[in-house]
Amino acid sequence: MGYLLGVTELFAGLGLLFVKTFKQAAVVLILRHLFVILLLGIFGLKLNLVVWPWNVAMILYLYFIFLNKAEHQGIFPIMFTGWNKLVVLCWGVLPALSFVGYWDYYLSSSLYSGKLPTMIVCISNTTKCRKLSRYFNKNTAFTPCAGQAIINMGNWATAETNVAIYPELRAYKVLAKKLQKQYPLAGLHFVYY
Repeated sequence: MGYLLGVTELFAGLGLLFVKTFKQAAVVLILRHLFVILLLGIFGLKLNLVVWPWNVAMILYLYFIFLNKAEHQGIFPIMFTGWNKLVVLCWGVLPALSFVGYWDYYLSSSLYSGKLPTMIVCISNTTKCRKLSRYFNKNTAFTPCAGQAIINMGNWATAETNVAIYPELRAYKVLAKKLQKQYPLAGLHFVYY
């Protein structure tokens, strides 16, 4: 089902590029975004609150750009005019830099790519950071922590805010520095993978 949704979105996105198919493609994409809202929203899994307004915005963009006009010359004539040049640069060109580490994953539409970096916190003295105990996970299979209590930063962020963590190494390093400062006696060890 996941692959089908991705392939549908890909072909509908391509359909937006052509005058003969842009209306049908916009309708398919609006239905897809409604499905995502229902799946992740209050009637579904209730996950990742940030995704809800994003999908609503996409529905509105699709409606006002592709369905609200009586005539439409296609996307190509307006793509390289005015502020649209900046949009093409930021969402069409710069994301390619993520493959060599020079552009953020989230800014490259890699949210669900499976290649995002993660940080695990290994804790050797759990008595020195009791405030964090509800996020501990005893995972003996995770070798770098050697049976110590661990905290997966992605799980922690989702549990606290219902929003995914920003998965960039520089953000993880800031978090690690703050945790080390706040819990200096806990024996924290940080693993990035």
